[in-house]
Amino acid sequence: KLLDKSQRLVFSSKRHTADAFTITPLDPTSSTLLNRAIACLPVAKQYVWGLRDHNTSLPDAKDVVDEIQMLLSIIEACNQNFDMKALVETCWITQADETLPAAFSKLFHAEESNVTAQRFFRETKLMDAIFEITTAPYIREYPNKPFSTDHEQGGLKKAGDPARRPMRAVQMLAFVALQRMFSASESNQMYFAAQTTQVMSSKDGQPQLIPQGWIPSLIRHLEDPLGAAVTLSDLLSTNENLLKTYVTEDLIHSFVRMVQYMGPQPRLMNFFEKVCTVNLRPIKANQEMVVREVYMDPKVRDTLLITILCPPEGERFKPRGVERKQRDRSIEFNEE
Repeated sequence: KLLDKSQRLVFSSKRHTADAFTITPLDPTSSTLLNRAIACLPVAKQYVWGLRDHNTSLPDAKDVVDEIQMLLSIIEACNQNFDMKALVETCWITQADETLPAAFSKLFHAEESNVTAQRFFRETKLMDAIFEITTAPYIREYPNKPFSTDHEQGGLKKAGDPARRPMRAVQMLAFVALQRMFSASESNQMYFAAQTTQVMSSKDGQPQLIPQGWIPSLIRHLEDPLGAAVTLSDLLSTNENLLKTYVTEDLIHSFVRMVQYMGPQPRLMNFFEKVCTVNLRPIKANQEMVVREVYMDPKVRDTLLITILCPPEGERFKPRGVERKQRDRSIEFNEE
């Protein structure tokens, strides 16, 4: 018998025999979050289906209004005590076109996450639907690269194509939504690492869809300045198990090559810093690997424009956290 307070069946990822005979009513806040997740699903899926259809044209600004609002609502729900009012008047197509991925993600940074929203978005598979948004343009235009900056692939022309600006905005917001979904949530981080998606590949000269993990899919599109690199850095820097699994010399080399080719962009340079610690705890093996691969070779060091600044003689190096605490204490003393 359904309870009066809720007309929805709520399923859990944990299986217990007794649960088949138990229906738990949701409080109003949780019910609102669940309704939001359910309402977002068809919007995300319709966008993916439409983009994969080669018979349709690329979406214009009017076509992505619902998708942008849907992604903003997800980001807002995942952020605890985050005020979106200051961003209401933003033209997100223009903002995405003029902002680098690292700075774009910072617009939505929040100190705390809404654990309930994150769980609902995972259990309703909304997280999966948002990730599919990030892969849809590549499936549509395979073997070409829709957002590449590679001259040989016509990337520079495509990256500046006004017809692609709405799709670019949706891509960048989708990556931010994923970042907020797994922020400070180990359950969602491990879920992210375990999931697979469909990507295009060639076999015997014929394109076909094959399964691929979400993290390998991110790595596959690191060069595109849309948020894949920022998403990967945020994911690995807060989960030691994933950090040890996926941070390899090959991955470090990939970032080195991108910096050499595209310059020291924040989304690329921040990766070297983030993979060296997890929640402010140093990972020595990764620190040594980054120093070895990035700094020890003078030629590589020069191309990456890396310089180590030594503190004045007699002064000991202080971590950022120590400097910040001392600065805060000094401010408090001055105010007194």
